[in-house]
Amino acid sequence: MKNFLIVNLLVKENIDFLTEITKLVAKIGCNLVHCHSKLMGQAFNITMMLDGSWDLIAKAEISLQQLAKKKK
Repeated sequence: MKNFLIVNLLVKENIDFLTEITKLVAKIGCNLVHCHSKLMGQAFNITMMLDGSWDLIAKAEISLQQLAKKKK
């Protein structure tokens, strides 16, 4: 059974942040099923759908939260 994680980000940084996130996801071992980014005023809205085993999804959740805290 596949497990999915939907990630929605609103970032004020440039689109290079998307590269950083996708590298993190690849390092964890999750699959990036879908990714969409759109410029909204001064910010980027990034929506991603990841899949993987439950432990990889949990690791992705934790790692993405840690990355978000670092960027504040």
